[in-house]
Amino acid sequence: MKNTVLVTGCSTFLARRLCAVLLGDSACKGIVALAAARTEVKLPRTRTHHVDYRGADFPAFLKKQKVDVVYHLDFAPARRSNEELFERNVLGTMHLLSSCAEAGVKKVVLASSTWVYGALHDNPTYLAERRPLRARPYLQYLKDQVDIERYAAEFRAGNPEIVVTVLRFAPLVGPSADGPIMQYLALPLAPVLLGFEPLLQVLHEEDAVQALHRALHVDCRGAVNIAPDGVLPLHKLLRMAGVQSAPILHPLAEAASSWLRGFPLVEKVPLEVNYLKYCCMGDTTRMREEFGFSPERSGPQALKAAVEAKAVKAATVAV
Repeated sequence: MKNTVLVTGCSTFLARRLCAVLLGDSACKGIVALAAARTEVKLPRTRTHHVDYRGADFPAFLKKQKVDVVYHLDFAPARRSNEELFERNVLGTMHLLSSCAEAGVKKVVLASSTWVYGALHDNPTYLAERRPLRARPYLQYLKDQVDIERYAAEFRAGNPEIVVTVLRFAPLVGPSADGPIMQYLALPLAPVLLGFEPLLQVLHEEDAVQALHRALHVDCRGAVNIAPDGVLPLHKLLRMAGVQSAPILHPLAEAASSWLRGFPLVEKVPLEVNYLKYCCMGDTTRMREEFGFSPERSGPQALKAAVEAKAVKAATVAV
């Protein structure tokens, strides 16, 4: 069956790459690309709309375009409390979901993070999707993602006729990725905590695109962890990326995180302290057995490819 697919956030790499992949899929009848106002997005055979999905007329827009499937990838990260971004991320998603119900959309796919589970001392090595979301509220983008997921679960319960899939991605790496891990690896000195060696999952951005594409073909309700085989101890991750570490006593790091927020040196560190102490890794049983997906690259392969691509990109810019 062919579907008309709407993709939000088409000024981002993930959404643009997804649109490019969908264009080659015979199951996709057409693409409706949404981008922020005044953002020019060039996609072959795709018309970009500058429509606010928070507007009262958005359900009518969905009906007019005869949208069957919505990918909501418009998420703006913020480290500290930001009312404007909260309205866009959380309230915007709430309005988009209610609009989908009103317009008769069949499927909604949301992007999230395995870090919504929280990095805590009593975590098992791998966290299954049924585990509670316990991310501490110090980083606004994680708080927003938790709020979005909780509302999505309520929406799914109240609208069982709509397939709502939430893909919880391991932290993304790649030449276009700009999430917390890539920002951390861009630091001249990356802080690590003495006595702690958390294990990390990292997912290549292209594997994230392929997982999103897979969601078009599989009616998988609820959350699905998306992560590759192979984990990386924090120090190995830094060595592979060629980044020097700066060991810190964890009580000092905790104090800086709690008391010195807003100071430039503290603000440059994109990770909450607990993610430098404890593991927060998704169990991928459901991804493989129910969602029917496996990332092409292992965690170490993903990081190696990301580092190499970044080096090539930097060399090209320098020339």
